[in-house]
Amino acid sequence: QDRIFRRDCLEVDVKVGGRPLTIFAVHFKSMNGRGDDVDGRIATMPLRTAEARAVRTIVERRFGTSGAGNFVICGDMNDYQERVVISGVPRSGLTFSPVAEEQSALNVFSHDLFAENVVRRRPELDRWTLYHAQGMKVRHLCQLDYLWLSSAMARANAGAIPEIIRKGQPFRTPFPPGQEVERFPRTGWDRPKASDHCPVVIEVVVP
Repeated sequence: QDRIFRRDCLEVDVKVGGRPLTIFAVHFKSMNGRGDDVDGRIATMPLRTAEARAVRTIVERRFGTSGAGNFVICGDMNDYQERVVISGVPRSGLTFSPVAEEQSALNVFSHDLFAENVVRRRPELDRWTLYHAQGMKVRHLCQLDYLWLSSAMARANAGAIPEIIRKGQPFRTPFPPGQEVERFPRTGWDRPKASDHCPVVIEVVVP
């Protein structure tokens, strides 16, 4: 009888240009582990997988199993299917290396093309929404914030590219070459900052 969602799945119906669109907004279980010797992401992945399966079940009950229908699943999902590993030091130059992850709770949405993570339409090194670091040993950029368009919505907006707003990132966040942006006023080395996360936005038409 344990609950599935650590935070509620919010379902919102809106109209865009007179056409219906349903938004499923979520915030999945964090990757915080218990102790330095535990991989928090792997330890908590079963909880996020259960949340993703529950969201998909809710969506399928309304729209069917094919990914048809006008819906988007969005929010902070606290997991990633790829990351950009950072090595080196700023003085001599940083190296940014993309790495694919075989295990992810988000495979629930993508394995059969039920929905599309449209951020993957951006270049491989330019999909991140968060910088994670544990000293110098663990440093990477990854996408935790998502807009999963239904397969029908994705087809109708095949040319739409999402934008990632990084102006609120603190100055300690390393940007891959060519991605540097002008920060919001008063942004500091670590604080003040807008958030650890970067908002993701896309302009779409509703078929």
